[in-house]
Amino acid sequence: MNADMPVLTGSVILLWGDFWGVEKINPGFASAAGVSAVLINSLQGNKLFERVKGQASVIETNLEAILPKQGNLQHPTRRPPGRDGFYERIQDEKFIDNLKVGVCLKERLKALLPGKLVQILKSVI
Repeated sequence: MNADMPVLTGSVILLWGDFWGVEKINPGFASAAGVSAVLINSLQGNKLFERVKGQASVIETNLEAILPKQGNLQHPTRRPPGRDGFYERIQDEKFIDNLKVGVCLKERLKALLPGKLVQILKSVI
């Protein structure tokens, strides 16, 4: 994790990731399986995208439509406070024995609900 890396500048030719909030921009394009956003930042990136775009459904939009729900594109990722300590503790031979595993209620509920209902709830929230 490089917290100082510029997000939308530099040598990145193509950024590909989740398109959070697509249901507010283009409700007909939203999918329970997820939608990706592809940001092309160079001629090489455009050539690569042209080679693969026939294998997907594609709509064009502008950067302003994508950015509001993409915190990591607006600013570098913040280093979580416990990250360094975690990587120190993981070296301990008893790390696995001391690991506490729990259930994330939100993820369990999403898994139980029909995908369409999850999309409706997302569009309302």
